[in-house]
Amino acid sequence: MTRSYKRTYGLLIAQAHAKGLHVITVKDKKTRDFVGMNSLAAKSFGLKMKPRTVWIDGNMNLKEKCHTLKHELVEYSLMRKGMKYWPAHNIALKEERKLLQRVS
Repeated sequence: MTRSYKRTYGLLIAQAHAKGLHVITVKDKKTRDFVGMNSLAAKSFGLKMKPRTVWIDGNMNLKEKCHTLKHELVEYSLMRKGMKYWPAHNIALKEERKLLQRVS
């Protein structure tokens, strides 16, 4: 089954809220060289960010925002369970790619 990126983004936002996360669309200067950032990943890079927050670069299109938010949610969940950034990041990349198969 495929669904639109608009619907998918709404579902991802709902998933974030269910995890107690606040998703904020920000200017790219805030995300620096990243297109998204979650508060646990930010901490591992020494960046200051409010806890339980996900930043998404506002310059992206809806498809890119979906993939980035999916990535950040997976990464955050794994890091919350104690996984270090790089292993969590690599798993999140794989999960992000799976989204392509489910959305049109």
